[in-house]
Amino acid sequence: MSFLRKIVVATGSLAGLTLAWWVVSATGAVDDPPLLVKSFAVAGLLAVSAWLLRIVLRRFLWRVSRRLAFSYFLMGVVPIPLVACLVALVLYILGGFFIGHLYMNALESVQRDLHSAARVELDRLRGQLDGRAPQSGARFSYYRGGRRFAGDPNAPALLRDVLPTRDLGDMEEGPPALFLGTDGRPTLFAAATAGRLAVVARLQGSLDAELRRRTGLWVEIARPSTRAEEDRVILHLWGRQFPVEGLKPQASTSEIRSFFIDRRRLAVDAEAPDLPLTEKPWLVWLELSRPFLDPLTGEEVEDYLTATLVTSPAALIDQLTPSAPEVNLFVYLALLTVFLVTLNLYIIALLMALLLIFNLSRAVNRLTTANRRIEGGDFKTRIEVFRRDQIGALQAGFNQMAGNLERLVDEEAKKEIFERELQIAAQMQQSLLPDTLDAPAALRFATFFEPSRAIGGDYYDLIRLADGRLALVIADVAGHGLPAGLRMAMVKSAFELLCQELDSPKEILRRLHHLLRERLHQRGEHRAFVSATVAVFDLESGRLEIVGAGHPPTYRLRRGEVRPFELPGPPLGILPPTLPTAHTGLEPGDVFLWLSDGLIEATDCDGEVFGYPRIVETLRGLPADPETVKDTLLQAVAAHTGQAAGEHMIDDDLTLLVVGYDPDATSTGAPALPVDGDDQSEAQSSEIRSSESRKAAP
Repeated sequence: MSFLRKIVVATGSLAGLTLAWWVVSATGAVDDPPLLVKSFAVAGLLAVSAWLLRIVLRRFLWRVSRRLAFSYFLMGVVPIPLVACLVALVLYILGGFFIGHLYMNALESVQRDLHSAARVELDRLRGQLDGRAPQSGARFSYYRGGRRFAGDPNAPALLRDVLPTRDLGDMEEGPPALFLGTDGRPTLFAAATAGRLAVVARLQGSLDAELRRRTGLWVEIARPSTRAEEDRVILHLWGRQFPVEGLKPQASTSEIRSFFIDRRRLAVDAEAPDLPLTEKPWLVWLELSRPFLDPLTGEEVEDYLTATLVTSPAALIDQLTPSAPEVNLFVYLALLTVFLVTLNLYIIALLMALLLIFNLSRAVNRLTTANRRIEGGDFKTRIEVFRRDQIGALQAGFNQMAGNLERLVDEEAKKEIFERELQIAAQMQQSLLPDTLDAPAALRFATFFEPSRAIGGDYYDLIRLADGRLALVIADVAGHGLPAGLRMAMVKSAFELLCQELDSPKEILRRLHHLLRERLHQRGEHRAFVSATVAVFDLESGRLEIVGAGHPPTYRLRRGEVRPFELPGPPLGILPPTLPTAHTGLEPGDVFLWLSDGLIEATDCDGEVFGYPRIVETLRGLPADPETVKDTLLQAVAAHTGQAAGEHMIDDDLTLLVVGYDPDATSTGAPALPVDGDDQSEAQSSEIRSSESRKAAP
């Protein structure tokens, strides 16, 4: 499936699922689909989306340069905003902790000042100080014996233990206790006692305003019960309640903004009243103050109070940095130095990554281009190797592979040319062998020829001698392949020329022997020899003359009986030939068989040869039909070697020549002469010599 087709199918599937879900939801066909249906719909949308994303990514990341760039983007670019978000979150939390700490310090400072004012007022009341106490922004109430006798009428009538009377250094950990004021707002109380006398100081103004003045933050202490129901959010985690409604100030944005403008003395343009981002009060934090007590009864009014703290980044930085300009300058320079060093390192890393991506992608592109040229058939393509890394080794290996491939292609081309030429030579050799033997009707032929290679060294033919007789020749040139085929062609040419000049088969073979020794030994081919048998048919007299030169016996099949004519002697081309001869008469129904040693030496899986005795056993009792004799013998050899008929059976040339004699089919009608004494004389002597040689053989 092509890339565009995949995109169309994936987009269509995603659009179809989305449309089906929208139709079901919009038409109200299903009021409340089962959870399983929803799950399958969502899973289908996710699966199609993931498939579409995979197709796009695979197409986009096919090139190595894009893959490397995308990898660098994932490892070098994506973490930057993630780390920035993490740093921003950490800075926000640290800033919240800091302004919370400022709030708690200011609250404790107010508590401490009230306690000091109460102590000073108590000393003045006891006469230890002269004059009036300095203005402290507190209202006092006076107690004797635990009862109020003067002062603030809103103070408790009875002095209770809930009022803080200890110094700040002795106070327990945690925020000071807040009390319910007359206006319903939180306030602070502090008491100082000496014997039966006591003075209680209450913050006269707004606690929020006093804390804003001391901290520079927008402080807004609220009771949960005073917030609107929609603004009250309680998180229930691990069995505890966590209020988060204090994160939203009750004051308006303009009021908070005006506070920071006045506090920081910011110049605001009337036409563009918007503040810079660093001056905007968007840093919000929440602190809990507990308990919230009623000063009259000492009971808790609320479980807790929420203090919403708001500030701007610029105000927070001013509170964090020292007041000395020299120190600030040093800190800024240090931060700027660290930033510049980090930026330079990142730029260097980025340039190195881009250089690596460029080099790797260029090397891979060269390999891809070279590979496409190789695919196009340009096997001379090479890559210039400049690198000394794994890519360089890969390029060098590609060049070596291309060289080997070029050499193999050249060798294959040469081999193909050689095989084509060899095929032509085989066809030419096949043309040298007669397809049909031009013989009288009295002789019926059946032939078989199968070379062990493309070109064989066996040869047979039927040639008319100078005196009119028919000479049947079968020869086997030593060796295989093209050299044997060339020698065979030479033997054929020489034999045809000699048959035109001579009529004696012995003289023909003798002259052929001298020719072979002269031609072959001049070229240094001392081991080249040719075994041959020449059979001369004299149809007028009904006789057959057989002359052998180191070739396998000639077999005669007469009335089911087999007689081998063994004519031992050296082959042509080595030693002076003895050329033993046999004569026999021709009778109607005689079948003569000539074969090469390839059939005799055919071996089975155990290495046992087919041998001469099996030939005799196979031929015995066969009808006088050349085709039947040929097929039966070939089937027997195939069965012995364990191969099917028609398959190449052995590693030597196979030649089989079967001739049947039927004088009734002749036009002359010459009677076939019976075998007489002459048929036995030289044949018997040759048989005696062959039997003696067999007995002498080990």
